[in-house]
Amino acid sequence: MNKELRAKTNEELCSLIMRLKLQLLESRFRMASGELEKTNTLPEIRKTIARSLTILNERGMKLSIGTHGITMRNIKTNEVKSITNVVQEALKAVAPKDDKTTKTETVKEAINDATLMTAKAAKDDAPKTATPTPVTVKKELKAKMDKKAEKQMIRKTVGGGA
Repeated sequence: MNKELRAKTNEELCSLIMRLKLQLLESRFRMASGELEKTNTLPEIRKTIARSLTILNERGMKLSIGTHGITMRNIKTNEVKSITNVVQEALKAVAPKDDKTTKTETVKEAINDATLMTAKAAKDDAPKTATPTPVTVKKELKAKMDKKAEKQMIRKTVGGGA
């Protein structure tokens, strides 16, 4: 794994980090909704991100992800290079090709689009089982919260109102 990562260029490592961060975000959402079956992928993704960041740090590069875009800074020479376009192209290459795809102008939109496409692809690839939809899960949680609030109200009235 480390040899494969070390063979990549700095730009490839940055695009890998962005793809893994999107995948981690999507996995967290799927886990929260109860759709994620393999929970052991989360630590693997985090470790791969950490390995990639460590390799970049060893090379003297620092990755900065923000609203202004994605930049890579050489720590020794203080040279800043914007790699937003490289990462966007890598994200588009990974995303499934749809006829409805549109060009995005900002990094935030590209990340949102890539997340939605990844979630759509994962949903299409998911086996058709009787998993609860987010709406039913929300209703169940609301019913539980209502029962809990009712019990607390009874305790307060019976216990003397404290």
